[in-house]
Amino acid sequence: MTTRGDMIPSVGLSSSLLRMASLVFLLLAIALGYLSWAPITSLRGSQSPSIGPKVFVIGLSKTGTTSIGDALAQLGYRRSGWEDIRSRWLYHAYTHGHVEALKRHVDKFDAFEDIPWCIAYRDIADQFPSARFILSLRKNEHDWLRSIQAHTRRRAWEGHADIYGCLRADDCPDAYLETYKRHTEDALEFFSARGEEDRLLTFFIDEPREVGKNATRRDARWEKLLAFLDIEDADVSRLGQFPRVNAKSSFGNRDPIGLFSLVDSCFYHIENTLARAMSAVSVALLRE
Repeated sequence: MTTRGDMIPSVGLSSSLLRMASLVFLLLAIALGYLSWAPITSLRGSQSPSIGPKVFVIGLSKTGTTSIGDALAQLGYRRSGWEDIRSRWLYHAYTHGHVEALKRHVDKFDAFEDIPWCIAYRDIADQFPSARFILSLRKNEHDWLRSIQAHTRRRAWEGHADIYGCLRADDCPDAYLETYKRHTEDALEFFSARGEEDRLLTFFIDEPREVGKNATRRDARWEKLLAFLDIEDADVSRLGQFPRVNAKSSFGNRDPIGLFSLVDSCFYHIENTLARAMSAVSVALLRE
């Protein structure tokens, strides 16, 4: 006759197997989601020849990072922008000390913007000594604050709480503004202290367009970007108007019923848990 005590080990074993199977299923689901959602152009980024030194746009969100990324892509750079799955994993990898994951990603592309590069630029500057950095800014810091407030009303990502101190800018505008100011000061001081001011371009995305003496309209932002990248192009007007991306109109930023915010929150905690587990395993292996 089997007693209740005899059943306990098998029950424990079954629970362990169930947890392991659940974890494997979760990892497969995330991998499939990544392959399904990642843009084809990004997945093929490593197939094209490199155009020159790596370029990292290290401004915070809502400073024109996507517009600058579009401009770099127009110039022929293999560009890696924000992607819901890949960028989030890179963020968690970096915040848990896995800098190597970022290095492997950098090898496949030429230009990078958004998270995690805006918080990882110090390590990237050391790992890639020839890389250049663009600190994207707004001419008026309060314009930036209004923009990030509108953005976090539409779709708040859990990572905002780590970067700025709270989830939505409406809840702590002073903390968001202080983070913006500190990020600007820290980036300028970092490159200045190393004597590497030439590696950093301060780029105001809302800088006004200029008009030349011959009445040919030209965009000062193109001229500044080309000069920084050492790209010679006598006919700046050929490039047209500098890219301007209105993120409010994109599908991913329209979240009227809060569905994306709920999914973001769930994925954030799952990713964070897995990244923490990966760190624990790495430490354990190093100790052996």
